Amino acid sequence: MKSINSKLFSILCVIVLVVTTLCGCSDNNTVTQTDEPVATNGDIRKLMLSHTLVVGVTDFEPLDYMLEDGTWTGFDADLARAFGDFLGVNVQFVEIDWDKKVDLLNNGKIDCIWNGMTKTDELEEAISLSTPYLYNSQMIVMKSDQFAKYDTLEKCNHLLFAVENGSAGKSLAQANSYRTILCDTQKDALISVNEGRCDAAIIDNLMAASLTGEGNEFASLSFDYSLSSEEFVVGFRKTSPLTNEVNAFFKDYFGTDDAKKLGDKYNLIEAMVHPYN
Repeated sequence: MKSINSKLFSILCVIVLVVTTLCGCSDNNTVTQTDEPVATNGDIRKLMLSHTLVVGVTDFEPLDYMLEDGTWTGFDADLARAFGDFLGVNVQFVEIDWDKKVDLLNNGKIDCIWNGMTKTDELEEAISLSTPYLYNSQMIVMKSDQFAKYDTLEKCNHLLFAVENGSAGKSLAQANSYRTILCDTQKDALISVNEGRCDAAIIDNLMAASLTGEGNEFASLSFDYSLSSEEFVVGFRKTSPLTNEVNAFFKDYFGTDDAKKLGDKYNLIEAMVHPYN
């Protein structure tokens, strides 16, 4: 673990050098200013004062989910804590409305979004994204005995789908003109299918594999028909130096025994973007 005084102070020193460069004197000796260094500087100052990285999450097993004692666990939760150790700060998890994630980030309610977030052009315009760390796809989930009836993707066109508001699943449903009902979380979408309020759901492959099928929470459900190929990223505020820091952390972390143990723990070795051995 690196101490906050050494790790974050070194980042702040780099920002000071950037400010010095960008705010240098022009030929007529007037100071040229820019707002960007102020924005980047703010995240590091906030961490140095609070010693806490506030991470926005939702109930998304096996990436982020809450134990009975109120502790957040999962692949992303454990990875975020390892990043906190890298920075020398504590990590606090805050459950958020996924549809409002960008506003919550930009308003300073959270410091990053780390919750199986799919990389999109829209997000790249709104916030700063890390390098990808997991592969994913969107899948159709329905009651297992229904797949014999809907044995091709085309036969699913007129089903009523449950999707999480603000999710990649919702975007795909809209792109395919599927009828939908909106849910607060992907797990709520599975509950809607399980209880018969809709025909099917569109959710992340990683969650479907973790929660459906024999021996899992939604034993009567199964999944098929990959609708997309995606990459998961972590989101920070625009111009935040924390994006570069998490990328440096990924470079150091993946390829270690700890990374392999994490992948094995949550059965996500095959989904990892970075090498682990």
